[in-house]
Amino acid sequence: MRGIEKANPETLYGIFGDAQWTNKERLSDSLLRDLIEHFSRIDLGNQAAQADVLGQSYEYLIKKFADATNKKAGEFYTPRSVVRLMVNILDPREGESIYDPACGTGGMLLEAIHHVKENHGDDRTLWGKLFGQEKNLTTSAIARMNLFLHGAADFQIVRGDTLRNPAFFLGDNLATFDCVIANPPFSLEKWGEEVWASDPYGRNFAGMPPAKSGDYAWVQHMIKSMAPKTGRMAVVLPHGALFRMGAEGKIRTKLLGMDALEAVIGLGPNLFYGNRKAAVGNHGRACGCQRGNERLLTICNRSITVIPCSQSRHCPNLSNGWTLCPTRRCAGWSRRASSVWNAA
Repeated sequence: MRGIEKANPETLYGIFGDAQWTNKERLSDSLLRDLIEHFSRIDLGNQAAQADVLGQSYEYLIKKFADATNKKAGEFYTPRSVVRLMVNILDPREGESIYDPACGTGGMLLEAIHHVKENHGDDRTLWGKLFGQEKNLTTSAIARMNLFLHGAADFQIVRGDTLRNPAFFLGDNLATFDCVIANPPFSLEKWGEEVWASDPYGRNFAGMPPAKSGDYAWVQHMIKSMAPKTGRMAVVLPHGALFRMGAEGKIRTKLLGMDALEAVIGLGPNLFYGNRKAAVGNHGRACGCQRGNERLLTICNRSITVIPCSQSRHCPNLSNGWTLCPTRRCAGWSRRASSVWNAA
């Protein structure tokens, strides 16, 4: 196993951690022999199985582990239906760079690869252009193993704290990417406020997020990581990120004034492991919300308006009960959304 790590220093360094693989009490010779003999009975050659069979099996096991651990799964696994929605909106193309600053087990980067292969052709044009950062040591190792088993030939997954110590640079500035996508930790406390007070990369351009919630620290980091002309972004946030006032309200106002938001997408309840709060997807310049059991999807011309689906019966239905609603441009966000809820 150490030989595998040494043979692939750029992608698989440290993936097996510091486990005591020679501990006979934990992993006896007979158990190892039975494991090898079991897999030896299965023909895994390219003529007998799909080239991606090991990668698919690994992803299947990650999903099963997520189902079993429930609350803990939210730290590393995003439901694949949500991932597919975000990737389809971003629509990554051949040769574009893709970045996930909170990559977990690498599912969003994988879905981007699949999207390019299924819709635009040669996914090999993404090799060397896939980037992710993950704070948890074990989870970052799983992400690298996941991408490797799915055939990704060249990628960079770095273990580290994105908000305190971002990993990717172009000269003295943050590196920028065509597609920026993430499901960061919801309302993260102790996220690094002390560093951002004088952030050398200018990530507090819209304001300082409160110490008890790092949601808008992630948003601002991701916006700064977007390429100037081709950059687009999708992020998942908790429902409260839309309506909390104070510092976050000021940041929202600043982002709207910059015309930095493009769409509102509301997700249904209980989609995420161990978290009953509604989650939202941002795309390009985007944000979203959900109230009760009502599912919302509003896409405007660079504006934000929230309309309950019960008021939009004649809009064309999308999959899973989503609704697409054309709206007029509006100047406010929280004020307009609040007036809609009060009227409903």
